Amino acid sequence: MMATTSVPTQTVRGLLSEVDPAMLADDADMCQPLQRKTAAYRNCSERFETKDQRFQQYALLYSRRFMAMKETLKTTAIAKWTTGEHKRSPAKYVDSILEMKRGERCFVLGTVYKDMALKPCILDDIAAREEYEAPPPERSKYCSENDAVFLEDRSGRASLAGDKLPADLVVTGVMMGVLGHEAQNGDFMVEDYCFCGIRTAEPVPLPLRQDDAYVVLASGLGVSSKNESQLSLQLLTDFLTGHLGGEADQALAASIVRLVVAGNLIAQTSDESAGLAVYKSKNMAAESVTHVRDADKFLSMMAAALPIDVMAGPNDPANHIMPQQPLHRCMFPLSGRSKSLTAVTNPYDCDVDGVRFLGSSGQGVDDIYRFSKTEDRMSILQQTLEWRHMLPTAPDTLACYPFFDKDPFVMTQLPHVYFAGNQPSFDTRVTDGPGGQPVRTILVPRFDTSRTVVLVNLRNLECTPVCVLLRSLTVSNSWCPVLACHTWHRCQSCRHSLGSSVHGTDARRFCTLCTCETSCTA
Repeated sequence: MMATTSVPTQTVRGLLSEVDPAMLADDADMCQPLQRKTAAYRNCSERFETKDQRFQQYALLYSRRFMAMKETLKTTAIAKWTTGEHKRSPAKYVDSILEMKRGERCFVLGTVYKDMALKPCILDDIAAREEYEAPPPERSKYCSENDAVFLEDRSGRASLAGDKLPADLVVTGVMMGVLGHEAQNGDFMVEDYCFCGIRTAEPVPLPLRQDDAYVVLASGLGVSSKNESQLSLQLLTDFLTGHLGGEADQALAASIVRLVVAGNLIAQTSDESAGLAVYKSKNMAAESVTHVRDADKFLSMMAAALPIDVMAGPNDPANHIMPQQPLHRCMFPLSGRSKSLTAVTNPYDCDVDGVRFLGSSGQGVDDIYRFSKTEDRMSILQQTLEWRHMLPTAPDTLACYPFFDKDPFVMTQLPHVYFAGNQPSFDTRVTDGPGGQPVRTILVPRFDTSRTVVLVNLRNLECTPVCVLLRSLTVSNSWCPVLACHTWHRCQSCRHSLGSSVHGTDARRFCTLCTCETSCTA
């Protein structure tokens, strides 16, 4: 991708003094002023704000989760196991685990607890340090054949067994109903299971609109002065601000109404001062300070063109526990002045022209991936819809704030767009919700490794990945991103003007309209 004749004429003339005036006149005729579309916006993330700072045990959080989801789960279980094929011999509903009778077929509700031998424990780390041993190694998966699954409620705990038990699917914290009977050894033999389900949620109709308008989802931008993706970030900025591509690209950019950065705005920091003498390291600026300063410059350019929502991520200077609170505006002295920039919570819930967006920076999907045998991250994201809970593993293996009056991660309403950021690759699916409501689930890839952002159409929820790449372009220290070699080429197929920006290097350039090739011989 490259800057073309869509650059404002006055800017091009200021840079290209050696260009044929007739060619610039033809290109100026092709440029038409475009007005960026706007969309009504409402931030719906109040439940994720931790204004009342109280710290206590996590038992209340699990209790609030159980009470918030019990009636919905009970309705689903009764409909599944007392009607249809189970109508002739309906199972008995048991209100608590201690009320189960041995040998009696029944169904009961509770919270899943998964006992995992490989699960990290801080006590193991402390014991290893005291014995001068290496701590347990980090793993990509913590599952083993010795894992055991239990179901808990306020009265007690029951060990689950049987071939129908979804041991590889569930994780600690999931609300589940099980059908079966208690065996002689005390295990509950599972015949079937159910979750709250997506179809029991309150439907939100998709608003009707005639024109296309887009929301861009990006994550893992990894802004850093040392980052190799600086060029891609500049190209992304040019694309979103309408300074890149031809008329079709500019029309698309003008249809973008909002940008959502789903975490990891800055690159992961490393301790450069480790191992250095104190007199050498005391005057060194923290690496994160440099990253934030570069991110502020990047956001200032973007906020001048379109509204931006910035969510915190694992690499960002924010609180570690979920939900992460908005990044403080004092870190962005340049972009923070603009009303177009909004620092939001992680997870994030918003309404854009009636389309409901709900998502996180990816910590929930990553944590479930580590503690289940499921390899498909999209299946994990969709499964959280069936569980009706965004972060079921919090607070067991995912740190979270100890809420005492609510569990904000319970999904009472289904969103139209449900996303998770900072994923290894892009993926998307559509799930039919209650009343035929479509739910678009999206895995937003890390931009610093994939160079990809995602466009979501508010009209029909169509999802399009946009990859910002320099295809077959030789980049050297003399590369100039502002067309400073004063050389223009015209595509032989579509006659579209191509700008060259490589000094003294024979590089292949691609036309943004027909992807044909030409060579720069400057």
